[in-house]
Amino acid sequence: MSFAFEKIIHCKFNFKENRMNNLEYKGELFDFPHESEELKPQEEMEEIPRKALEKYREAKDKEASIEPEEEPAQSSLERITRSFVITDDGIYLSVMDKAGWPEFAYMENGQLSYASSIQKDGQEIYPQHLPISNGSYVPIVGVPIRESIDDAPDVEPDDLFELIYNHMRKYIDAPDTDMEMFIHYILFTWFYKKLNTTPYLRFIGDTGKGKSRFLKVVSDLCFYPITAEGASTSSGIMRFKEQWHGTLKIDEADFKGGTESEIIKYLNLGFEEDHPFIKTNKANHKEQEFFDPFCPKVIAMREPFKDMATEGRLLSFAPRETTRKDIPSNLPPEYKENVHKIRGLITRFVLRNWKSVDPNNLIDCNNMEIEARLKQLTIPLSLTLQLMPDGEEKFKGYIARRQDEIKEVRSQAWEGTMFNYVLTLANGEDEPHPDFTQYSTDDGILAVTPSMVAKGLGTSAKTASQTLASIGMTTEQKTVRLQTGSKKTRLYVVPDENVWREIIQRYYYADGDSVDRNPPCPEVLKSRRYAAIRVE
Repeated sequence: MSFAFEKIIHCKFNFKENRMNNLEYKGELFDFPHESEELKPQEEMEEIPRKALEKYREAKDKEASIEPEEEPAQSSLERITRSFVITDDGIYLSVMDKAGWPEFAYMENGQLSYASSIQKDGQEIYPQHLPISNGSYVPIVGVPIRESIDDAPDVEPDDLFELIYNHMRKYIDAPDTDMEMFIHYILFTWFYKKLNTTPYLRFIGDTGKGKSRFLKVVSDLCFYPITAEGASTSSGIMRFKEQWHGTLKIDEADFKGGTESEIIKYLNLGFEEDHPFIKTNKANHKEQEFFDPFCPKVIAMREPFKDMATEGRLLSFAPRETTRKDIPSNLPPEYKENVHKIRGLITRFVLRNWKSVDPNNLIDCNNMEIEARLKQLTIPLSLTLQLMPDGEEKFKGYIARRQDEIKEVRSQAWEGTMFNYVLTLANGEDEPHPDFTQYSTDDGILAVTPSMVAKGLGTSAKTASQTLASIGMTTEQKTVRLQTGSKKTRLYVVPDENVWREIIQRYYYADGDSVDRNPPCPEVLKSRRYAAIRVE
């Protein structure tokens, strides 16, 4: 690296800072008066990166014209850049000022500090910087702005939660439970390196449902959001992610192919740490390239992934067209500045609380009636809730509401509708189709048969049986004593108590006023070998 270039990268541009005072964050979101000092015009600010390149070229040309007295030794070491560095003392985050100048931000003795480079393991490490094209920085990664970090107040977790909520609610419309999930996910991404697993957040829906708006508003507040569109090459996505190790956001992620797809394999491996993605170097087939796919990912797509393993890594939300008139059709000009302010505030929060977040203090939900998949996906999001005095209570309340919402949606799907119809028949809460009144007695129904369910729901007996088999129910042949005489009948049954619990947990939904949210299996649905297994 030339001496002239070292001089250029360590110089500092001198411009007026856009400062704020009266930092009252509990009022209107960042609605602070500015100091009266005059700011430089936007056109002049945009010229700074171009002028920096011109200075670099002039210095390089000047250096080349001077005959050195002695040829300097060539170093075989490349300049080491990192988007962040984690040490025993805390975390160093790459940030930049409004001119695009990169620095490391860190906390030292409780004070926010900056450095042009740091030493670790005997190496000089420099902050990562954005790529430059045609004299301008390409904003492909959401990098925190130094001025926004300096202007941000120190806030408590509850207040940060409220600030993020108020910001997002200006631009997107979702139920509060989902908004909570978005905020938990945003904060988790900033601490994800403390864990060895990371769920992905997915927005799914047809064109015009607002999934791209959700993707942008949520991911813009995540840790180093890396923009990668669905049309981007998998190699390009992987290589740029290697530079930043931030949150990969992918719009139009309707990738073709299943498990054989390169990007699908990359997504599947990236759910857990220490699963490198290996590619053969096309220029030299004897060489291998190694990529680390582990990072949070926010995805927008129109259809589910064909590979079920990928689907199993997703916290999914389906946006609906909003009826709120206050949400702008297009993001207003002040949106970008609001993002910078919130991102600066989160950066300051992370630097201050990095050492206080213990990966061993995740909230334990094993004693809750929660699906294993939901536990696996959501427990990492509890990482930052340990900073709140009532964090465990809040998270358990959230995950219970989430489970109820999932069950409600699932109960209204085809499998859930069919199971709940069978249950109401078995419990005598619904009368069978008139063709099957002979199965009804004063003591309850004698059997729930495929034909009975098919007639009641307007489908075929084969479809009904296949659907119920997919959730764990089977059929048995039994002699039923009807008023008209005995009849051999094939009827639906549940094999055992474990299967019943799984079905109830997934497909039975009762509102909050219901007395029994986990009803027992009706006798008429128990198989011959049904064995109640006591759950400790």
